[in-house]
Amino acid sequence: MSTPHHNRTKSGVDYVVIGSGFGGSVAALRLAEKGYSVTVLETGSRFTDDQLPRSARQARRFHWKPALGLHGMLRLTWLGGALAISGCAVGGGSLSYGAALMRPPPAAYRDPAWPVSHSWEAELRPYLDRATAMLGAVTFDEPTPAAALLDAYATEHAHPDAAHAPHVGIFLAAPGTTVPDPYFHGRGPHRTGCLRCGACMTGCRHGAKNTLEKNYLYLAERLGVRILPRRTAIRLRPRPPGDGSSGYQITHQRSGARLRPHPETLHAAAVVLAGGTLGTTLLLTEARRSGAMPHLSPTIGHHVRTNSETITAVTSPDPRTDHTHAIAVQRCARPDADTHIQLATYGPGANAQSWLFWAGHPLRHARRRLLHRLTDALRTARYLLTTRNWARRTLITLTMRQDAHELTLHHTRHRLTGRLRPRIPRAAAATTADRPGEHLTRWLARKTGGTVQHPLSQALAGAPTTVHLMGGAVLSDTPATGVTDPHHRVHGYHHLYICDASAVPANLGTNPALTITALAERAMDHIPPKPPAPDWAFHPLIRV
Repeated sequence: MSTPHHNRTKSGVDYVVIGSGFGGSVAALRLAEKGYSVTVLETGSRFTDDQLPRSARQARRFHWKPALGLHGMLRLTWLGGALAISGCAVGGGSLSYGAALMRPPPAAYRDPAWPVSHSWEAELRPYLDRATAMLGAVTFDEPTPAAALLDAYATEHAHPDAAHAPHVGIFLAAPGTTVPDPYFHGRGPHRTGCLRCGACMTGCRHGAKNTLEKNYLYLAERLGVRILPRRTAIRLRPRPPGDGSSGYQITHQRSGARLRPHPETLHAAAVVLAGGTLGTTLLLTEARRSGAMPHLSPTIGHHVRTNSETITAVTSPDPRTDHTHAIAVQRCARPDADTHIQLATYGPGANAQSWLFWAGHPLRHARRRLLHRLTDALRTARYLLTTRNWARRTLITLTMRQDAHELTLHHTRHRLTGRLRPRIPRAAAATTADRPGEHLTRWLARKTGGTVQHPLSQALAGAPTTVHLMGGAVLSDTPATGVTDPHHRVHGYHHLYICDASAVPANLGTNPALTITALAERAMDHIPPKPPAPDWAFHPLIRV
């Protein structure tokens, strides 16, 4: 594989990485280790631990909506047929995810959507090992009320071995004790033991969660990587002759700015797209429609997956109930080969999240829709106004399934601004009832006397809510079936890579963070070092 170093200009860099989530962070570190100069563009803000929100009510720090003056770490994107929740900050979703680092089940690799040129279970095994070590995954097997409930459910339904402890990227040492870096032979930051406060998903302010700023990005910056927060890439153009062999121009501007966007242009010999399914497909769609990159695969936006997941909540009627004295994801279960269920808590500061839920059944029958809306609206309003400490008393169930359900992400022009915006047809996104997850939810409600809630998007619009939007620029053997080749190189162009969730070709049936990290590690392994290579190149800080 050729190296792009000879194309670097005086005003440019070897690589521009667009996005700083799991894929982008891996790319930044591994490329820097190989001797390349790297600049990372990140749409979101940068947070230190003490700048993270104390609660979801601190909307300016929690939610990302620059038009409303909100520059937080969590972005909600309405797609018409689905609601996508994603991270938007330096470190991507690692700031707001539940820190679950789960390996895909064997069935996930048997999906025919994976390129047939490789045996992916064996291919990814060493990279999953490396990602596990880099992200500090450990087993959380401490007793909690939520764990006891899921164990009881599994036993009661003749699946005693179905429940198991989650693997999480959290420093589970002595609570509140700060120690020198325990992961990278002293080269990483000091770390503080987890307090078991349950606030993983509203932002760990104590330095216990292994966010990407504690590993990949921290180490990358010490090798000279430059990170530019609140800069959104809006245009990608190959330099003449137009095939990427002479590098790229990346136009970026101040995120969310409409009056003074301050656009700038970076010149790079090579580019790694890592802005997630929404960000990466938007850039590629704009480049293809403009005519600047006509050889891009026409499958951009196709094969989008949501992990076929459903989210529900059950709130205990007992005001003394408190599920937050633990970590976010407390117990898992696999009731069948294709289904993975997790019980979690949002943490004590997440009471404001209750307004994203509907205290009633999702609407599945049009003729009953009006009656359901009226009765459930009254029930929900009364419930939210009278329920105190919702977050402490509520268990969240996340059900993920490994199946073939996929969507197509379309990009349409906004009538007023003319900007491209992503859309998923509502009918295509509609899914059937998730039996294992709904069965557990009803059982929890009966066992605790609790109230069942569903996400508003699902209850009112029949549109699923997903925290794991994947695909849209998937790995493939040919441009007719996907956007990138099995080594993450974009079909038809030189020195252009995709390392994020958009490249994942199939539903994984579990949390994708570890898999995305492993795929990115594998992609970077196939890029040769920059000659002449320094003595410290080729050697990742952890290689297992």
